[in-house]
Amino acid sequence: MKKGVTLIELAVVMAIIGIMALFMVPAIGQWIDSYRIKQAAREMVSDMQLAKMKAMGNSRYCTVTFNINVGGTDYSYIVYDDSDSDCEYDAGEEIYERMILGNEYKHVGFDTTQGGGDGLTFVDNDNNQPTVAFDARGLPRNNTGGFGAGTAFLKHSKNNKGRQVIVSAAGRVRIHEY
Repeated sequence: MKKGVTLIELAVVMAIIGIMALFMVPAIGQWIDSYRIKQAAREMVSDMQLAKMKAMGNSRYCTVTFNINVGGTDYSYIVYDDSDSDCEYDAGEEIYERMILGNEYKHVGFDTTQGGGDGLTFVDNDNNQPTVAFDARGLPRNNTGGFGAGTAFLKHSKNNKGRQVIVSAAGRVRIHEY
């Protein structure tokens, strides 16, 4: 008696695997979309924490400015050493992080149905750019010297899942699903 697999048995197994793959593809696509919005929010939190730590380490403001053009490129946000503590990016200030959400995370951007139309509740600086700075104690500040608490609303345009990146008045940065 010969041992082995017949061509018919192999074809049946391959057909079953093919059918299962057809049902799994949409689920994998949904998982990837959910993963992208989660990762975008996590990266923003990480960048906010970086700003907080740099401010504490350098004993001066480290600022996150949203919807800013630097060198002809539009960024969703940048994190920089705000050496003059004016909550505005000036040429020569060191940029620690730059983010273009749609390039880094496909279909992810600010939710313009939230936060007054731009997806942000942070106070605008003098250039009408939402900004939050962290001071040497790790507390969030705005350009008026008040607490810089606020929220960035992120949304995945394909599955409409959203995440809020919230900065409290005490400097806590967290994510909330909405």
